[in-house]
Amino acid sequence: MRTAAAGVYAEPWPELIVLLIATLTRFWRLNYHSVWFDEAVSLAWAGADPSYTWQVTTRLVEEKHPPVYYVGLHYWQAFLEWFQQAQNDAALRAFGAVLGVLTILGILLLVRRLRAADRGARRPVPASQADPRRGAADRRPQRSPLDAPGARR
Repeated sequence: MRTAAAGVYAEPWPELIVLLIATLTRFWRLNYHSVWFDEAVSLAWAGADPSYTWQVTTRLVEEKHPPVYYVGLHYWQAFLEWFQQAQNDAALRAFGAVLGVLTILGILLLVRRLRAADRGARRPVPASQADPRRGAADRRPQRSPLDAPGARR
């Protein structure tokens, strides 16, 4: 699609291709390995009551994941129970993969918005003002002799 104001192409294909590649790389072979130790710790926190997880993990200085991740994983695991997939390694890892894809989507949307704002700030300059060889007098707006002070109309 061509935007009339900016006069440039604003097709979503480059962003969609990046998002597709990000999705494929995050979901590719999620079940290749069994659960690793850090994933087992995350699942242990997710298996606890969300209020307990929130209360304890906010005080842990060395913990790298915020309690929001564990609470989200808790509800993801509860969602997977509906499909009898709560113990499936790939299904449990999909939560992190979805968060990664959503992060990239957010970055792409932010870049698109900043790029559009930048285009709006750089409006085309009239040719008379863009030529550096012309003097400052030539760049001033031209006035009619009738606009001079004391001129009669």
